[in-house]
Amino acid sequence: MRRLAPFLLLALALAACTRPAGAPDSALPPENLPDQESWGAVLRLSQGGSPRAVLAAPYLARYDRPDSQVVRLGPDPEQPRDTAAVQATLYDESGEPRARLRARRLTYDEREHRFTAEGAVAVRAAGGRSLDAERLTWDESDRRLRVPGRFRYRSATESVAGVGLIASDDLTRYAFAQARGTLQVNE
Repeated sequence: MRRLAPFLLLALALAACTRPAGAPDSALPPENLPDQESWGAVLRLSQGGSPRAVLAAPYLARYDRPDSQVVRLGPDPEQPRDTAAVQATLYDESGEPRARLRARRLTYDEREHRFTAEGAVAVRAAGGRSLDAERLTWDESDRRLRVPGRFRYRSATESVAGVGLIASDDLTRYAFAQARGTLQVNE
């Protein structure tokens, strides 16, 4: 019995230091685990003291690798039923909000200063302008939203659906590759 006691203590100590069996990271090799994790996270992007974007999510994971620095935001991986959305607010040069975005998950590339939002992406801007897509990117340097796939754009006078959109982040200007829709002209 004395030989069994140290083994039981070691087994109990190991069990207490591991993630729950259902946690998604439990099967990952150590080099694929995030360098930092945070729950209820808010990431503030600024330039010269002025806000550029504020990203908020139930879960954040930062991966610092020799060739990249990536932050992933999304639902809590340890809560399989978590459906909370990532939220982002984009700001103009004066610090005023330009648009608000919701998505299932978001990946921010810290070196490229660009994020990719995926999963039921919805952008809302002043004047009732809206953009819906499954995937879009936002580039911090040129403040453009890019949708490589299907999109739906709406304003008070327009309703456009198509493929391949590039728009200003306040949705006042846009161009697209393929589209169909209606345009109401007020003279």
